[in-house]
Amino acid sequence: MLVGLEKMIYVKNRENRFFKVLSRITAFYATLMIAILLGLYIIVAYIFRKKEVFFRKLVTKSILLTSGLKTEIKGKEDPEAQMFIINHKSLLDIMIMEAITTKDVLWIAKKELFKMPFYKYILILPRAVSLNRESSKSIIDLLRGVKKGAEENRVTCIFPEGTRNVDPNIEMIEFKKGAEIVANKLNLRVQPVVMVNTEKRLNSSDFRHSFGKVKVIYLDAFNVSKDSGEWLDKTREDMIKVYRENL
Repeated sequence: MLVGLEKMIYVKNRENRFFKVLSRITAFYATLMIAILLGLYIIVAYIFRKKEVFFRKLVTKSILLTSGLKTEIKGKEDPEAQMFIINHKSLLDIMIMEAITTKDVLWIAKKELFKMPFYKYILILPRAVSLNRESSKSIIDLLRGVKKGAEENRVTCIFPEGTRNVDPNIEMIEFKKGAEIVANKLNLRVQPVVMVNTEKRLNSSDFRHSFGKVKVIYLDAFNVSKDSGEWLDKTREDMIKVYRENL
């Protein structure tokens, strides 16, 4: 009986090793395809600046296709939404949001990312807003950038966690107050968006990838103003609840 049990454990360990190796091979493939497609986007969008949004959408949809990723969308995107608040667990989150919305998205990105070779052009071409967390006037620059985007009928996308959440034991990191301050000051209409299983499809922390489905859940949108007070923590609670329900 013990011999049989040892054989079962041995076979299971072999299977686990096989799937880990396979996951890393497909992760290399997915990462390579993302790099190639983003490289093409930079070249074409630089040449045809007026068609940048079109090429951005085309490339992100192609990335999802070549990554073997399907999206299941629940709820509806509010056509009046001016800011999307999204949880962040994978590099794919940006591609997914770009691909599923027809809106011209305005991303908020850390200043450090604008200094990275190659990657900085992915931020400069779609005119992302740079956020310097170490500067006391960063919130002013953020307000200006979001206000200009709203005037151009762009929708601001922000990850209120401030960084990618790589801890599998934490659904969402504590939200930073920047999104709340900006939305209140500019009287924006906010829509929370919850993404589920994106880190299972592509996890750059331990270089894993798998083909399959992710869920994108649109929560109800709401209007905020300077009199709205604090609503971000409650929104995080609602998003965590939806996240758990859709795992």
